[in-house]
Amino acid sequence: MQYSDTPTMAMPKVSDLKRPELDLKEFKIIDTFSSSIPMLQVEHLDRVPIVVRQQYIKPPKSIRKYGNKRIETKVELIIDQTGKPYIKKIVDAVYPEMVDTIREWVRHARFEIPKKEGRPVQAVYFYGINFNYG
Repeated sequence: MQYSDTPTMAMPKVSDLKRPELDLKEFKIIDTFSSSIPMLQVEHLDRVPIVVRQQYIKPPKSIRKYGNKRIETKVELIIDQTGKPYIKKIVDAVYPEMVDTIREWVRHARFEIPKKEGRPVQAVYFYGINFNYG
């Protein structure tokens, strides 16, 4: 290796590169999620977690044109061991404008800590959020 007072970039000399052969039979593709933290369906818990904290979220102004005073949305939530919910999937937002409102509600909500045999676990919960506007 040579060192210089004014370094310059040198191009390496490559004689021949062979393309690697991949044997796709060796790959094992799994279609399930696994975690070291148990994630259970809410039916398998000691009791169904209830909302212990939530915040009123104003509806988008564009919702008023529909004239509904009550909007019943459905989401699939993951509730972690601290009771914090995360959206797994918005199943039915009723109106596209409600998606951000649902996300905002979930961001401020807290549930009871889901437990199985007295130990905190993560839970998947199909939950209905009702927005009442007067």
